[in-house]
Amino acid sequence: MPESPLEERFIKVEPLGKVLANRDGESLLDILKSAMISIPSGCGGRLKCGKCRVIVEWSSYPLSSPTDDEKALLGDLIHSGHRLACALNVEGSAVIRIPSEWQNSGVTILTGALALRKTPAKPGVKSFPLKLSESSGSADEMERISNAIGKACRASHFVADSFSVKKLSDILRSGETRLCAALRQERELVGIYAGGDCRIYGAAFDIGTTTVVGCLVDLEDGDEKAVASRLNPQIRYGDDVISRISYCKRHKEGTLKLSRFIIECLNEMLAEMAASAGTETERIVDAVVVGNTVMHHLLLGFDTWSLSLAPYRPIITEAQDLKARDIGLKVSSSAYVHLLPLKAAFVGSDTIACTIAASIHRKKSHCLLLDIGTNGEIVLGNASSTYCCSTAAGPAFEGGHIRHGIKAMPGAIDRVSVDPITWEAKVSTIGNLPAIGICGSGVISAASALIKAGIVTAGGSFIDSRGDEKLRAGRDGTEFLLVPASRSGTGHDIVMTHRDIAEVQMAKAAIHAGAMVLWEKAGRPRIRRIYLAGAGGNAIEPCDAEAIGLIPDIGSPAVVPVGNAAARGAYLALVNSSIRKEATRVARKMQYVELSGLPLFQEMFFSCLPFNAGDGSEDYR
Repeated sequence: MPESPLEERFIKVEPLGKVLANRDGESLLDILKSAMISIPSGCGGRLKCGKCRVIVEWSSYPLSSPTDDEKALLGDLIHSGHRLACALNVEGSAVIRIPSEWQNSGVTILTGALALRKTPAKPGVKSFPLKLSESSGSADEMERISNAIGKACRASHFVADSFSVKKLSDILRSGETRLCAALRQERELVGIYAGGDCRIYGAAFDIGTTTVVGCLVDLEDGDEKAVASRLNPQIRYGDDVISRISYCKRHKEGTLKLSRFIIECLNEMLAEMAASAGTETERIVDAVVVGNTVMHHLLLGFDTWSLSLAPYRPIITEAQDLKARDIGLKVSSSAYVHLLPLKAAFVGSDTIACTIAASIHRKKSHCLLLDIGTNGEIVLGNASSTYCCSTAAGPAFEGGHIRHGIKAMPGAIDRVSVDPITWEAKVSTIGNLPAIGICGSGVISAASALIKAGIVTAGGSFIDSRGDEKLRAGRDGTEFLLVPASRSGTGHDIVMTHRDIAEVQMAKAAIHAGAMVLWEKAGRPRIRRIYLAGAGGNAIEPCDAEAIGLIPDIGSPAVVPVGNAAARGAYLALVNSSIRKEATRVARKMQYVELSGLPLFQEMFFSCLPFNAGDGSEDYR
């Protein structure tokens, strides 16, 4: 028995070696979250996903017996000391171990996008070199600066808030006569710097439910100087937006906590990018942020409860220009942050940004955009009209609600093939490491492979096992063995279960049906191109998407993965301020279709449930 490093009750977390105070009334998961120790928690601690596994190596008092729900979620793992952190309250002290598959597992985050649209650099903030004369007959220093700015950019008048004036006074006190002024729309001073260096920067962010991506841009030429990415720290409180809304409802300070987490995340990324570019955050004078509606509201500290209840109304949908300091961003003290407009409760500014990046609203021919994630946002249209909707696809395409589903991290299965004769499964993993679970693209690939091999029927059921040990009974119904314990990175079998197949079936039917509804609303136009956006869409093989019936059967359009189109749209709005007005026009013109309670959607959903079943004759890759 290890010696207690504290006199009071403690939780020691291995292999991190961290010692945490054990607090009355808090689950082990809450204690880990408070200490910023991340382990998977797809359901946000509601004893539904079975992902927050820990190994209890020692406890000073007997642990409470696992409930039937916990036993069902853990299965045989419960006999090797595994417990669910969300279900465990430790009375005394304990030593726990985070399972090896979650240790040092960096999630693979999609940061790039195809340059579907380019734009000249026409930023809203520009820099001007100034030379102060020794004596100009000015009544005060601000008039002296005003005269210098007037000569530099022909601005007849400008304003400066108290933060800029304070910075200016500090510079003038030093006796420096060469300055650089950053002016917003040539009217407002948002940055003032001593010396002849006139480089200024902007930052663009895409705040996703799972990941956050940012880039630092030289505002003079629009060149990207640095990129940073993070897991959204709010993920500790649930993989999906509904879990986070529920957390905020259950906890009085929940909204403020999640808001603080994302602001801290953005500031870390800003500091990282500035250091990488060899500059300082004070020279970041403009920012653009996009995200889904829940992420937008949590960033601003808005209550999100109204987003989960009919009629699903956001607090605000219009584009906003806010002082960055007012929301806590550590950039130039007078800089602004621009938030692109939202469309609806579950169609946010990230969808508007995707539309801008793909130029759907500017094309003669009709295009369809599928942003595949927990909420499947869909846009269909052309220059004449655009329609949008959001489907509650669930987290299956990001590995959520899947028995062995995980995020896209080293060791995650991302591709699967199954021999239709021998039923032998071959898998590839991120980083070519031993498999520890299945990420979203792997889930789709596995379902596709089982369909093509004739092992899964059009209705989503497994066929008779024919006595093959790879197809067997499991706790979630029939399951297919992908990787045996002897070859996995966890020491346990990795399988696809009947319930997993059902999750895929429901998710793909929701997205397919949503697209079909928009197609009907638009008058059944010919679709020339389908864009697959987001981390989920980019990683999916189009042939796998077609095999499971994810892609609507509306002609023979080109299917194009476009990467992180939302981040690209944010970048475009940063380097060319006129695109911000364009985004507002797009949002106002776009027609939102509410699918909940829509008879056509219900009809389409049930008709889209069947897979495009194979006959077992496809090539074994």
